[in-house]
Amino acid sequence: MRPALVLFAVMGFCSSVHAGELPKPIAQIELPQLLPVREEILANVAFVTDTSIAIGLRAKYAGESKLTLLEWKNGELRPVASTRDFGLDILNLHRSPGGILAVGVTGSAFFYSADLSSRRPIERVHGISPTGTIVLHRTKDGWQLQRFDSHEEVLRRGHDELLSVSDDVVAVRQKTVLSIETIDGRVVGSFQAPAESKCPAHVRILAGGRLYVDDCKGVRIVDFNGNTKLRMRRPKGWSANRIGFDPASADGNRLLSVNFSRKISFLHRAGEILVAITTLGMGVSDEVDNREEIRVVDTRTGGMCFDRLRSFPMGWASPFENVAAISPSGDFVAVATDRHLSIYRLPSMCASQN
Repeated sequence: MRPALVLFAVMGFCSSVHAGELPKPIAQIELPQLLPVREEILANVAFVTDTSIAIGLRAKYAGESKLTLLEWKNGELRPVASTRDFGLDILNLHRSPGGILAVGVTGSAFFYSADLSSRRPIERVHGISPTGTIVLHRTKDGWQLQRFDSHEEVLRRGHDELLSVSDDVVAVRQKTVLSIETIDGRVVGSFQAPAESKCPAHVRILAGGRLYVDDCKGVRIVDFNGNTKLRMRRPKGWSANRIGFDPASADGNRLLSVNFSRKISFLHRAGEILVAITTLGMGVSDEVDNREEIRVVDTRTGGMCFDRLRSFPMGWASPFENVAAISPSGDFVAVATDRHLSIYRLPSMCASQN
């Protein structure tokens, strides 16, 4: 066998599935029980309440999909409502007043009633507040905020870079100033921040007058005037951050993140280099992520409440679907894989990262 073929054979062996050891879930259900197909199932999840979870499922190739509402009690997850009227392009679910909001790839959105008996399209949604009360719509001239399900009342319009939305305030960047303002535009805090072209930032408004900031200066919790309250370690990899779809507990004290990265063996890397050389730099076609890390961090102490690292075949998982969710109380986290939906109880005291 030629050396190049040997390398490719080893490359295939090195990219096999590896699953790390996980804490024991307090409730679990098999996804094929909800969507009976003989292929990989992609899922996205959202807590509606602490004891009810919405899960959207779609077969990777067959074109089948389903939205199910589950309730869990005494260690058992039980379907209580479902609908096949669920689009294949839906990537994010979010609780909303009186039901569930489903948002697609381009912002296309649908509102499902609480019992999933009805669905209706709504204006494209590009962001949402933690409770689902305020929604963000992008426009040709900038953006506008509306109270959910209000087709006439525009709460605010803007042109500056909008970074985060809560039920009460927004975070906007105006050139080199990050400003925290009420929904009606009153400034309640501000501080200097590098321009977006020099320092892209991920910002989330937390309860108690705090912000989670991840930028070129590091990851930290600051007050509305930029004073650092806590420094945190940045998780490895990258995340597909969308406004309002980076879940936290209702009080903002626990923040969930899902990060994707790629790890390959030395021989796999050598094989890719060989392919790049023989194809004059064109490279290989499978340079995609194969690891997913789900973390829950206490934003008051920096303590790690949950840390789950999973490896999977390259190209299997989508980094744009919300495969994990945290309950409003911050006591539970739900994780969907290709086979199971699992519920884990988070500790009351979280381990320090130091």
